Amino acid sequence: GKPIKTRLRTMNFASDYVFVNREEEKEYFQANNLEKLRVNKNKKKGKKPRARATRNERSTGLLGRISSALSNAVDSAFEGNDEVVISYSCSISSSGSDEYSLSSSEEDIVDSNSNARHVRKADTNIISLNLGVLAEDVCVFTGDPTFCENCQSALSVVSNLDGEDEEFVWNCEFCDQINEIFLDEAEMPKDETIDYLLQPSLTQATGNAEDNAILVFCIDTSGSMCCTSEVSGDFKIKSDPNLGDFSQFIENNADQFLPGQARDMTYVSRLQCVQAAIDTQIEEIYMNYPNRRVVIVDFNTTVTIHDTNGSKISIAGDRLNDQEALLASFENHDVDISHSVKENKDKIISTLWGLNESGQTALGPALLISLSIARQAPGSSILLCTDGLSNVGLGALEGNSAEENDEAEKFYQSVTNEAKKDGVSVSIISIEGTNVNLEYLAAVAAGTQGRNDIVNPLELTKNFNSILEDPVIATDVEVKMKLHKGFKWVHEDDTIDSTTCVRVVGNASKESVITFEFAPGDIEIEDDIDLPFQVQINYSRLDGSKYVRVTTKCRAATKSRELAEENIDVTVVGLHSVQDTSKLAREGNYTKARMKMKSRQRMVRRAVRNQKTNDNTRKYNQWMEQADDLDEVIEEAQMEEVNEGKFYDSASDDSSYEEEDDINVEKYAKKSNRLMSRKKKRANTDFLSNKLYQASNPMYSKFS
Repeated sequence: GKPIKTRLRTMNFASDYVFVNREEEKEYFQANNLEKLRVNKNKKKGKKPRARATRNERSTGLLGRISSALSNAVDSAFEGNDEVVISYSCSISSSGSDEYSLSSSEEDIVDSNSNARHVRKADTNIISLNLGVLAEDVCVFTGDPTFCENCQSALSVVSNLDGEDEEFVWNCEFCDQINEIFLDEAEMPKDETIDYLLQPSLTQATGNAEDNAILVFCIDTSGSMCCTSEVSGDFKIKSDPNLGDFSQFIENNADQFLPGQARDMTYVSRLQCVQAAIDTQIEEIYMNYPNRRVVIVDFNTTVTIHDTNGSKISIAGDRLNDQEALLASFENHDVDISHSVKENKDKIISTLWGLNESGQTALGPALLISLSIARQAPGSSILLCTDGLSNVGLGALEGNSAEENDEAEKFYQSVTNEAKKDGVSVSIISIEGTNVNLEYLAAVAAGTQGRNDIVNPLELTKNFNSILEDPVIATDVEVKMKLHKGFKWVHEDDTIDSTTCVRVVGNASKESVITFEFAPGDIEIEDDIDLPFQVQINYSRLDGSKYVRVTTKCRAATKSRELAEENIDVTVVGLHSVQDTSKLAREGNYTKARMKMKSRQRMVRRAVRNQKTNDNTRKYNQWMEQADDLDEVIEEAQMEEVNEGKFYDSASDDSSYEEEDDINVEKYAKKSNRLMSRKKKRANTDFLSNKLYQASNPMYSKFS
């Protein structure tokens, strides 16, 4: 049929030009400069200091004294300079006094033995992919694309063919391979974005697949969920209708308040807050998605499934340590998921309000059991709400040794892999004021395109709303990015070669965005030539049909930094910067994460200053707000390390110079120790882990 034309932006670039000047590859910073730069910026914006620790309070520490001594040198060195180095030395005498010396000069730039940290100078070579467009229709071809024999790039609208009568010679625009191909006119790509249908749906479609999805509410009902919060006013709270009225046991109808206790307060437990939020969501689903199936799984010392038929199935004891059996719970226990919300809403709500708190926290087994149910329909989701550390069965995190934590991490990674494979998203919500070890749990949410957050129990309803507004729209998503042979990837773990990167995404929602960074390679590229970029996205729709979407675009090359920055897209740079900072920090590279963020901020600030457009200025200011917040929490983690006597970011420990090839065994060991120490620290307090994983999720972006 006639192709459906839609305005899409699958592939987005940070600029109209790609930067190919290989001489401008490095920029130099020193770790403690970052604090001074941000202090000045906060003063300019009128920000208030964070309540947890003001810089005045920190100034008595070693890092604070070094920072004070750096002030004048930083101000002069960074004034009008894109490339500077500030080297320092510091020693502590036996009396405890500090001795330090400072210097800044352009000569130090070439001194490889200085204490400077090295990062690539920020440029506009960034690509973002909007996976939300997979829900839109584009021109569809049947069968596989035509691939280059050498680099496996796909024939596209930018390819040049010589020949006639269906016999052509294709000189690959990515690697210059000569390919002989046979195509008729109808098979020639004519659009920059094409879907190739690899496999049609194997089942007869019955309405909207998204509307038939399963939603599993996985609820912590351990003893700590009875802790209460104060709410102003006299609120009537739902409860289990089977409990009856206990007023007959109150002598003379006396009130139950303590001396001096306010009479206009209602005390609401954590579980009641969760129940109220889920009750509201069930009503919303009943109105908007009546064909969805809702299953409740609650967990304490025992995991209990409440299926759509009202049956209750309990799993406890040694069975909570059998991963294979837990993942097969749906089949083994004949769980009924045949009834939609429109058929059994009242029964679900009655079950919900019948839950009570007791026992410990079998979170890991409950998550696996929930997955065994949700995986029955691709595009389904799990919403897990908890207030404590898992301490029963698989995935236990309380009181673990280092070896036990390694096992727990492997367990949650295996859950992530299974959920990605089955098209299930997992969102993790923890209760404010508690520690649930989001260092491990939030990784499940991030890996399955779910959400993670720490929430005031009284605000759960609002948070649940935002989670359920972003359902999965595609599963089995695998992204292959192709660069021209004159480029190479930067800080990418999943490269096949220097020009090909493959990321297994798993699930994609309408808000899913991933980013890539590249740099000039070993081949000299001339100015003003158009260079190709291609993405191949293999994915499955919720009806089971399989496609590969191919998008190919060209960008002009330039050696002029000013020209490359002329039409900068702040959204693309901002999203990548926040995601890259999150990734580096989670890998334990706090200093490098902050340096690269600052480097990109300076680049965008230059560009926005020259452009003077309201839209980019607004986006820049919103990005700066999020970037400053992220930088601040990482800095505070470093300050805590200094106060504990840990100096992980000395030049010898922090191998920030990423182009370095000869990392020796000693440096690798120090880097591993730093990673493990920082990971353990984050596991003991959820705040930083929550921030880092949220930064990797575009749903939490303030500017995109």
